[in-house]
Amino acid sequence: IAVVGAGPLVGAQHCRAAVASAELACVCQRRSDDCAAAERFGVPLYTDAGIMAQEELLHGIVIAAPTHLHLPLVEQCLLG
Repeated sequence: IAVVGAGPLVGAQHCRAAVASAELACVCQRRSDDCAAAERFGVPLYTDAGIMAQEELLHGIVIAAPTHLHLPLVEQCLLG
């Protein structure tokens, strides 16, 4: 499972849930310097959801970014 928008509020909770019940494969953040979740969970960090979806073998993607970004992020994942 990947988490897009792995920030400290909502995204980190999704990361913890993925680790508890599945395998967290990677996280995606807008900025490459926003690497706290990737470092904490020991997974790769992506800054492009489409590239992430293309390069990783994923069985699910959690979109935990702000609501107004959901559709473009889902489109990037589907096209990736």
